[in-house]
Amino acid sequence: MGEIASRVLVVDDDESLRCVLAEALGETCSDVRSCPDARSALELLESWSPEVMLLDVALPDGTAFDILASLSARLPVPAIVAMSGVASPEEAFRLSQVGVRCFLSKPFDFRHIDAAIAQARTEVPDLRSHLRGLVGQRSVQAVESEVRAVMVEEALARSGGSRRGAASLLRVSRQALQYMLRQHETDRFRD
Repeated sequence: MGEIASRVLVVDDDESLRCVLAEALGETCSDVRSCPDARSALELLESWSPEVMLLDVALPDGTAFDILASLSARLPVPAIVAMSGVASPEEAFRLSQVGVRCFLSKPFDFRHIDAAIAQARTEVPDLRSHLRGLVGQRSVQAVESEVRAVMVEEALARSGGSRRGAASLLRVSRQALQYMLRQHETDRFRD
C-alpha cells in the first residue's frame, strides 16, 4: 500500500498506544509525530501542520474539543480521526459537528487505522444539518459568502499560497478565484 498521508499527528495519553500507533503509521506515512496531551499538541501545531490527526477524546489536561476549537483558526485544517473508549454517543455526535471525520472506539484493530485515515481524508462532511439550522438566522447571500471565503482560505493554505493550486483544488479557473478573492475583500470592507 502507498503513503496514506505525509504528515500525521497522534495525540493520546496512553504511551504504549501512542508508540504503537506512531510505529505502525511510520510504515505508510513519511512524518509521524506524537504528543501525550493537549498542551504539547497545541504547541507542536504552532510550528507544524499535519494532514491528519489521530486524537484521543479525553486527555489529562483537556479534551479533543479544546484542540478542535484551537484548530478552527489554523489553516490548513487536518483531517481528524477521534479515538475513545469512553465517549458517549452524544460526544461522538458533537465531535462530528466540529469536524471529526471518523471515530474509532478503543480498543480497535490496528488494521483499521489506514482505512480510518483514508475515510477522514476523503469523506465529505454532510452540511445539510448545519445549513438547515441557519434558515431564518442568516441570509442566503451571507452563507454563500462565508462558504466561499472559508473554502478559498483553506484551498490557499493547502496549496501553500499558490493561487493556481488553490484554483485547482476548488475546481475553478484562476480568473474565478481572483473574482472570489476580490469579492471577499469587498465583503470584509463592508462589514
